[in-house]
Amino acid sequence: MVAITRLEEHATEGSHYFVAVVLNENTTDIRWSLSDINGNIINSLDRVEETAADSFVVVLSGDDLSVSGDSSTIYITVESTYTHPVYGSLPDRRAYSFVVDSLPIEPATQNIIYDDDVIADDSVIADDTIMGG
Repeated sequence: MVAITRLEEHATEGSHYFVAVVLNENTTDIRWSLSDINGNIINSLDRVEETAADSFVVVLSGDDLSVSGDSSTIYITVESTYTHPVYGSLPDRRAYSFVVDSLPIEPATQNIIYDDDVIADDSVIADDTIMGG
């Protein structure tokens, strides 16, 4: 079983999200995958290779952050090989989870005051003078 680090900051559907991954020194063969709660790979991001390093940033955007319902939990699984000075090559697996919140289907309506009249967002107006308030 892989320990999962739950990231507190939520992502917004269709926006962008950065995940900083910190590994041990002497880590190679780094690959990461993006999946939903059922293990389904999202947006073909399966076993994406990273350069050998002790840290890197996963950059997600657009369709990587898709939602079904009000919110979805998404997982990043990182697999790599750590070369220990005494024990040699050792597998390393870790996972991160975060919530992606959906945007409202319809934007919230806002009342705008035009020359003392209240007009809904979708209305056509003749006078475009907006009164301060």
